[in-house]
Amino acid sequence: MVATDKEFWKKLSGFCAPGAVFDAQGDGHGNIDLRLVEHIESYLTPILGAWEGSDIWWHQMDFYGDGIRSLTFRTSVFQPRFVVELHGLLKGEYSDFCIVCQIHESISGDEDTKLGSIAIRAEKIMASRPVVKFLAEHA
Repeated sequence: MVATDKEFWKKLSGFCAPGAVFDAQGDGHGNIDLRLVEHIESYLTPILGAWEGSDIWWHQMDFYGDGIRSLTFRTSVFQPRFVVELHGLLKGEYSDFCIVCQIHESISGDEDTKLGSIAIRAEKIMASRPVVKFLAEHA
């Protein structure tokens, strides 16, 4: 756990797998990433609906090759079970990936409405204190 969201973002690059891991996957990295996208969406879409045009969640589809999948949720729909299920996806070819969830009162991305962030890796999780408190209260 980190105290603030600012601290979360400072520590994120050290929390994630090094870029060399994904560089070693070569051209296949994009395909692995896309398969993970499909698994994430096959879990969340039946619960929350499609993210395209949604005002409750969003899946960042830009591809940077860094092994990070980024999701944004409105606080009112984020559920502790999402952490458990998303964590469960990070095995096999996805074991070095990181899923970052940002939680806001509005998914507009306005920092004033942000509760905080959580990063999920196969072997560890990092979250800002407000997110940890939120998850404990909604468990």
